[in-house]
Amino acid sequence: EKELHLIAINFTRPEENKEPQYAEIIQNVPEKNDYADISSTEYNKPPGIVPVIEEFPNAMTVEEGHHVTFKVQVSGTPKPFCTWYHEGNAIESDYAHEIHEDGSLVIFSAEIQHQGIYQFVAINSSGRVDQQVILNVVQEGTDEARKINGDMKHVKTGPIPVSKFGEFVAESHGNSNKGFRSQYSILDSGENEHPVTVAVTATNKPLNRF
Repeated sequence: EKELHLIAINFTRPEENKEPQYAEIIQNVPEKNDYADISSTEYNKPPGIVPVIEEFPNAMTVEEGHHVTFKVQVSGTPKPFCTWYHEGNAIESDYAHEIHEDGSLVIFSAEIQHQGIYQFVAINSSGRVDQQVILNVVQEGTDEARKINGDMKHVKTGPIPVSKFGEFVAESHGNSNKGFRSQYSILDSGENEHPVTVAVTATNKPLNRF
């Protein structure tokens, strides 16, 4: 506990035609350093704000050897400390990864071992926030890689399961029916493993809108 300090000041009434006389009695005045543990900054400290993720990437599928950037934007007071985890293991900047000052993660050359679940964590004295994203890495030269690169002409397609037909149609309609155009060009060229179907016969070919 702090010791109580008293300051007493006595004043004497001046006699006529004389300068006033003052007498001060000061007892136990503390040294200035005795108050060093009281900081005015504590009273001016701005209120903390819990981290908020304002931008975060969606799931990605890339071909081996490609550059990957998980771009993030996070706010908070004080500035949050950002960490990434891959399958539960903390990631550090090294020859394969780089964590930017804003928290974004870069993988210089994706490999199969890099696929999986990535968790982003931002933390400060006011709280914590986290979010996950999935990275898929496909082997170079496979049909999956060709699809990613838009090279549908060289993708070998087999029978489409009924359960996947809706998904196939939706994907093929994307990019101005690029998927359907590629498939039709394969059938029409004869460079495929499928026999010519009624869709490309002399009678029906003019009716094909692709």
